[in-house]
Amino acid sequence: MSGMAVSSPFPMPEGGTALERYLDEAGGWRSGRVEVFFDRPALAMALRTLRAARVSIDMEMFLFGGRLGLRVLRLLDRKARAGVRVRLLHRECLAARVGAVLKAALRCVHRFEGDRPEHHYVPLVDRLFATELRKSRVERRRFPVHLFRNRSLSPLKIAHDKLLLVDGSVAVTGGMNLATAVAGNHDVMIRVTGDAVTAATAVFDYDWRLAANPATPWPADAAGSPRGTACPHRLRFAVTRPARSEQLELVLGLLRHASRRIWVEMFLLTDPRIVAALVEARARGVDVRMIADSMEFALGIRLHGAPNLPFVRDLTDGGVAVRVFCSTPGRQMHQKSLVVDGRWVLTGTTNFTRQAFEVNTESSFLVEGADVAAIYERRFLDDWLRGSGTPDPTLFSRRRVWFGVARQACRWL
Repeated sequence: MSGMAVSSPFPMPEGGTALERYLDEAGGWRSGRVEVFFDRPALAMALRTLRAARVSIDMEMFLFGGRLGLRVLRLLDRKARAGVRVRLLHRECLAARVGAVLKAALRCVHRFEGDRPEHHYVPLVDRLFATELRKSRVERRRFPVHLFRNRSLSPLKIAHDKLLLVDGSVAVTGGMNLATAVAGNHDVMIRVTGDAVTAATAVFDYDWRLAANPATPWPADAAGSPRGTACPHRLRFAVTRPARSEQLELVLGLLRHASRRIWVEMFLLTDPRIVAALVEARARGVDVRMIADSMEFALGIRLHGAPNLPFVRDLTDGGVAVRVFCSTPGRQMHQKSLVVDGRWVLTGTTNFTRQAFEVNTESSFLVEGADVAAIYERRFLDDWLRGSGTPDPTLFSRRRVWFGVARQACRWL
């Protein structure tokens, strides 16, 4: 089939739904095969994929930490010494002052015996690189966070991607960080093969050049186009970058054109534009449900329900069915997924926040495939029935001031 001239392997059926027509016009599709992994098996899959590398490893990772982070760094070092080209793109560390202020203001709820504190505001990773990769052949560039100003003045902008590319033929992405402290999270990663990997590879190459030269132009081939392969799924790689912020438009398009159901599992959902679109979809008769993290034990500190619960209330007031995940210290509902009409899945690193849509580096795959959607929907129903509960209505009165502060902060962030 590779030798055939095919204009589009994904013809849209005549008289398709509004969502089919919208996505067909949006374009940017590539073919591929998707495998889905949840929780700790997702981390095991990522390590297996790295160990299988023979030619190259390209990695962007938000957070390394603890024994798991060291294990990954040592694996990269062994591969580099064996002749595999290893490029590691890491965020600049966030200001330690921010973490110190937060930990002083909010009660810390857990420690990890035998490891240094490992949440997002501790610059542990620089020490790991300094000691573990000093004589390694691993190529490393620090992604300069100051590039990601866009239209926001947020001081918390971050390079938030988790992307592994192996031998130019396999892409792994999702919510999982490579850190012991978050290895127990309720999360998901996908493994993609086929033509769709080339779009993610083009974005990584762009990021690698951007880390050295802020004037790097956006790659013309990153958006992609469908090709004539026999892979069972079609995918679109959507990103937030300084030169391109396309995920908000895509999410709003999915929500506004959905006709049957919208099921969301989201670690952070604080963007009022997304909240309004979900309420509007419910008003026109779509089955809209959301599972959000309770934000009781988040980022190594106790956040007392903020920032999610104020926006959860907006959704419930608009008729959307919402449940909050029963998080525990060391185990958050960190998944970021949207399933629409039992056919399309948006999954990746992107929270539904202004920060993620406008300021951070973020990536998601939009996957068309009823089989992939069914996997996510089974996960959703299991979490809906057994892993979550209804929001406590008394919290909104007891924490009214705290939730008000959180809502205003989200408008700025």
